[in-house]
Amino acid sequence: MKISKLIGYVIGSALVSLMLIGCRSSLFVSPESGIVPLQKLAGAGNIMLIMDVPKQPELARSLVGKEIASRAKKITVELIPDDRDVFPLQSADTRYNAVLEGDFPSWLFSSAMNVSGRFTKKKDSGITFYRDGSFDVGLLGSNMIGASDTSFPDLKRKMESSDYSFYNDVAVLKLYASDLGLMAMEPTTMFDLGMGITQPMYQKMDFLLLCIHSSAEGAKSVEGEFDMKSQEYADTMLKALKTGYVAMLRKQGEKLDFSALREMFAQDGSVVSFHDMPLSEEQFTQLTDSVASSVKI
Repeated sequence: MKISKLIGYVIGSALVSLMLIGCRSSLFVSPESGIVPLQKLAGAGNIMLIMDVPKQPELARSLVGKEIASRAKKITVELIPDDRDVFPLQSADTRYNAVLEGDFPSWLFSSAMNVSGRFTKKKDSGITFYRDGSFDVGLLGSNMIGASDTSFPDLKRKMESSDYSFYNDVAVLKLYASDLGLMAMEPTTMFDLGMGITQPMYQKMDFLLLCIHSSAEGAKSVEGEFDMKSQEYADTMLKALKTGYVAMLRKQGEKLDFSALREMFAQDGSVVSFHDMPLSEEQFTQLTDSVASSVKI
C-alpha cells in the first residue's frame, strides 16, 4: 500500500482544516544539525531512498499524497527485501520503514488521529502509535512522522538510539543535496534502475550511491559511486557503464564526445564513480516510475 494511503488517509481532511489554524515551523533535521534518519536506518542489504520534496513535488505527491507533500521537506525510506534472491525487486517483495521530516507538529498529528476512526491507538513500553491492520504510524519527534509495516516501536527506538550504522558524512551530504538519492550497503538485489546492472554485479558491491540533480533550467543529471569488492570487479563495472552509456547515446543519435566521456567516468582502485551523466526526461520518468511502483508502501 502506498504511503499516500497510509499517512495521507491518517491526516486526510483533518489536515486540510487544521493546517489553516497553525503556523508553519518548517523544521527538519539536516546533516549540519546532527545525525539524520538515513544514518539511523541504513543496514546491510537494505535499500535507502531519500527525496527532497520541494525539488520533486510530483514524485512526492505520488508517494505520500498532496496534503502530506505540501508539508514534507524530506522523505527517507528504508526498503527491506523479503527475499534477497528476487530480482528486480517489486513492491510486494519488500517491507519498509519511512520517515517524513517537515511541518508536522504533534498537536496537528494528534488532532488528526483523534478524528480518524480507522486507526487503533496502541502502546508498547511507553511508545504510543496507531495501527491499521498491516502498518503502524506515529510521531518520531518534533516535526517527524514515522510509518512502518514491521514495527513502529522498533523504528522509534532506533531513531532515539545514540547509535547509528552509517558513518560516511560525504555520502550523506551528497544524498541530502540531491533531488532523489539512493544508497545501499552490500546490496544483494535492487529494483530496476534502467542502467543494465545485473544482480550478480550488485552482489559484488560493498556500497552503492546514486544522486539525481536538476539544473535551474530543469535539465537532469546523475552522479554515482560503486564501491566494488575488488579492483577486478571495478574494472568490469566501469567497462559495463561506459558501454551502456555509449549505446544509449548512439540509440538517441547523439554524437560521441570521447573527451567528455573520459572525464565523466573515473576509477580509483575498487571504486567506480561518474558525474554529470545527462538524464533525458524519458529516462528520468522511467526511473521515477520504477521508484514509485517499487515503493508502494
